[in-house]
Amino acid sequence: MRKGKWHLVVAATAIGAAALMAMAPLPMITHTASWSLDPGWYVRIPFAEIEPGSIVRFPIPERALPIAEKGNMDTSIPLLKRVEAITHDGRLIVKGDCGGARSLDSGHFGPINPGEVNGVFTPLPFATDDCRGWER
Repeated sequence: MRKGKWHLVVAATAIGAAALMAMAPLPMITHTASWSLDPGWYVRIPFAEIEPGSIVRFPIPERALPIAEKGNMDTSIPLLKRVEAITHDGRLIVKGDCGGARSLDSGHFGPINPGEVNGVFTPLPFATDDCRGWER
């Protein structure tokens, strides 16, 4: 390589690496202690497809804010819900596994758009508790 051209190679490599990093979602770990899913820690699965059964994270829809505020929920914390179904137009029907009518889900605010989802998550092994036996 000719003298003085090495800085171009370094710059091109740095730009390429930055572009690749920008395209890949950052790993994310989140916690839930709600009525919706087993309480505990969940990790985002990079590049996962959303399908029925997936656990997704999304901000509380605006139409659900009055319900959330009435229930003293922190509306700045995104929801973590399981996708129950996908409608014919691609919207997601989400539902909590636990809590029944107390779970803030599509039964309260309707389907959500996939663009609202900021990740598909899975529980971390040995870092969640089973909520199905809870008495509430």
